Amino acid sequence: HNVVNLDFHENDISIDVISKCERAVKDPQLTTLCKIAEGFDLSFSELALRIENNLPHNFFLIEK
Repeated sequence: HNVVNLDFHENDISIDVISKCERAVKDPQLTTLCKIAEGFDLSFSELALRIENNLPHNFFLIEK
């Protein structure tokens, strides 16, 4: 899916929020992630799994 082609306004998500999430300027809230999943016609768990599967093997949210 291409984010540009999705109408996130239907799910009450601004382009600014999407842009900040993509650029890692802002950490999205859980409700925002659920709305993004709905925009892709996915469940939250499906979106989370897709994200997890595309992360590098040595990726950590908190530095060790």
